[in-house]
Amino acid sequence: MRIGRILPPAASPIGWTNLAFGLRGLVKGNKSRDDFAADFAADLALHYHQRHCFLVSSGKAALTLILKALHQ
Repeated sequence: MRIGRILPPAASPIGWTNLAFGLRGLVKGNKSRDDFAADFAADLALHYHQRHCFLVSSGKAALTLILKALHQ
């Protein structure tokens, strides 16, 4: 039995908007990683009409943050 070639999950397609945002990031100049993260969080909050946006590294960290916020 021959198994057909499939794309691995890491080979997701990149659209034109993703490329445009990447080029915009390159053109903006030299910024630290914290500046990029703060700008990205601010852009997300603005896009989703929210006051706050917290970037976390995993789903477990996000769930912990949510549960701690609900506990207070």
